[in-house]
Amino acid sequence: MLNEARILLARQFQKSENGLMQIILINGLIFIALLLIKTVLILVGYETYYQALCHRLSLPASWKTFLHQPWSIFTHFWIQKYFWPTIWSLLLLHAFGKLIVSDLGSSSLVALYVLGGIVGGIAFLLLYNLSPAFQGTTRYLMGITGSLYAVMAGAAMVSPNLAVRLLFLGTIRIRHIVVGLLMLSFWELSSSQPAIGIANLGGALLGYGYVKHLSKLQKLGSFLAGLYESLMNMKKSTHKVADKSDEINSSTKAVTYTTSQEAVDAILDKIAASGYASLTQEEKQQLFYAGQ
Repeated sequence: MLNEARILLARQFQKSENGLMQIILINGLIFIALLLIKTVLILVGYETYYQALCHRLSLPASWKTFLHQPWSIFTHFWIQKYFWPTIWSLLLLHAFGKLIVSDLGSSSLVALYVLGGIVGGIAFLLLYNLSPAFQGTTRYLMGITGSLYAVMAGAAMVSPNLAVRLLFLGTIRIRHIVVGLLMLSFWELSSSQPAIGIANLGGALLGYGYVKHLSKLQKLGSFLAGLYESLMNMKKSTHKVADKSDEINSSTKAVTYTTSQEAVDAILDKIAASGYASLTQEEKQQLFYAGQ
């Protein structure tokens, strides 16, 4: 049975465009691993080691402590301690993540999850070190709150009018659900657990900005990828010419491309719509020379 589970897990991580399920599985596996470690350490009388491990993986509010464990800005949003909050968070992540995958793709979901966690952590650090009300407070941030809210805010941007039917509440649109959860996060800033609220708001801000400017990011990424590929092709061509310089020295001609801004914009729009592979060889060369 364990071998079958291992094969099933391996298949999930081998599939392409399967970022949502992979994120959920990673969270689940880390939760189970920490639970087993906690159980063993409690049985042998070393529970304090479990607490120390959680603190090393969680994001501390203190700048001094953070500088001794900078990896925590990347690990804190993978750490879960409590069963039911973990299940609830992963169910929400699955529901809203499917909307991101269907509209923007698996890579955008992974980017939202990771960047949302990082930005939520940065917002947490800024709040506890710049606000006089929280300076000197010993707090640790863990959980997928910032990552989850980045995904939810992104889903509300790509499918704002999508409606779901909730028990006792009737039909509610996605954007209204997200706005309601964000209002609860604002309320948490004045509660005894402001860390969760500020992480939620930081992640949501990242999700909004990511989807809002996604087309610009895609064009920039496609343009840079095009330049890189053109440079690699030119480098290969240079090596070939050097190897056969005696044969083609007299037949080599220099070609100069003059490309207008309108033509470059048209090429970038084509890349955003169909990908870099859809360009002709002439368009690739025009894009390369336009970037010089």
